[in-house]
Amino acid sequence: MEIPLEWPDRDRLLVEAPARSEVRGKTDFVERGDGSHSGSYENCPTCRPVPGTIRYGTGSTRSAENLYDPSGFLNPRVVQTYCEYMERHRVQKDGKTRDSDNWQRGMPSSRAYRSLLRHAFDVWLMSRGYKPKSADCANITDALCGVIFNAMLLLKNWGERNHHEEKGLVPTPEMRQGER
Repeated sequence: MEIPLEWPDRDRLLVEAPARSEVRGKTDFVERGDGSHSGSYENCPTCRPVPGTIRYGTGSTRSAENLYDPSGFLNPRVVQTYCEYMERHRVQKDGKTRDSDNWQRGMPSSRAYRSLLRHAFDVWLMSRGYKPKSADCANITDALCGVIFNAMLLLKNWGERNHHEEKGLVPTPEMRQGER
């Protein structure tokens, strides 16, 4: 009889002598009146290890899959700085405040590409000691947050395939002729 070591009541289970019962045709599993049991825990329908799961000493189980960890990918200070930037930019020129998720309703990728490059250019200028070109970039932090915003908008649009619906996203040779 083997009881998993992580069980907090392991010693009590080994000492008590319970009555036998049958589970799924096997007789090496013994239930007690208090809901505990002894015997091979592989035969217990509740405790039996399930492939692909992790069992904790408390009895809880979770998937053993290697799931991604947002807390490792994101830095809380950076996310906070970005949220503060977005909060400052909720007020529109007419004085009205837009919803924080207003951008998720959809904006053209063509506009996001231009804004992304403008903000990236401002980051580059400021990193070399020059003043930013854009009026809305007071400092390099604002410019970097603008880069993040536009990158997220483009990533959202690509994920939703909105980029295919926009005219002029991939310019034709004729369109390029008109830009010269």
